[in-house]
Amino acid sequence: MADVEGIDASAISAVLLAKHKPPEWATFSELRDSTGFGQSRTIDVATFNMWKSGRYARIAYEIKVSRNDFLRELDQPEKHAWVEDHFHETYFAAPAGLIKPEEVPAHWGLLEVFRRAKTGVLTTRRKVRAKRRAPKDPGIGLTMSILRRAAEQVSRERRRVYRFEGQEVTPEDMTALVMKRVEDGMQPKRVALEELQNKARKQYVEAEDAKRALRAPLDQLRRAARRYGFTTGEPTPKDVDQMIEAAVQHALRDKLSAIRQAYAALEPLQGIGEDG
Repeated sequence: MADVEGIDASAISAVLLAKHKPPEWATFSELRDSTGFGQSRTIDVATFNMWKSGRYARIAYEIKVSRNDFLRELDQPEKHAWVEDHFHETYFAAPAGLIKPEEVPAHWGLLEVFRRAKTGVLTTRRKVRAKRRAPKDPGIGLTMSILRRAAEQVSRERRRVYRFEGQEVTPEDMTALVMKRVEDGMQPKRVALEELQNKARKQYVEAEDAKRALRAPLDQLRRAARRYGFTTGEPTPKDVDQMIEAAVQHALRDKLSAIRQAYAALEPLQGIGEDG
């Protein structure tokens, strides 16, 4: 017999539930064939594909963790006949080595569960592929059983209580707490962003003021350039030097002219008083 220590029925069920997850799959453990007094047969794990691309497959798993239980199942084929009637594919799910591939009934498949050597995590491998059937419609009994289980799962989730910082909180409370923590965490970043925005605005205003402050002397320089004949664009440094030299010469000419005018005005006065 294979070593199945630590791989019990609940562990295999958990692996199958994790393997067939929403939104593609709706998966239930211990699903009965009907509700109320009509319930009489149970499938260990039943999963229903919700996508058209998955052909709306219905797959059933019978979990076996002992040889005796598996052999009893083989001796009572009528026990799982309803599963064959209502599911496209049916599998035995068991620890690796528990069931030999040649022992699997016709049209059934075999899914082995084992631990990865490095991590110890449970995983699965398909040892025998199940043959796809054309099953009957689920019928009202199985449909109501599925709906009831779905409603029970929703109800359990709503009633679930978490412990957070020593207090019990509901899923709604937990969502509110998470949103508040996110908001609180974002607040310093929001303040820093606003500070950067304000700094950028201030620098922009300062740059505009600097441009305006430079515009007046630049306009004066352009006017001077036009006055001295530099009209081919912005004056170069050489042009500026020539403009300065021309301005100095112009100022000297003005001074010389004023001196000459003063001298001319004084010339008639020369010699007065010398005869006396």
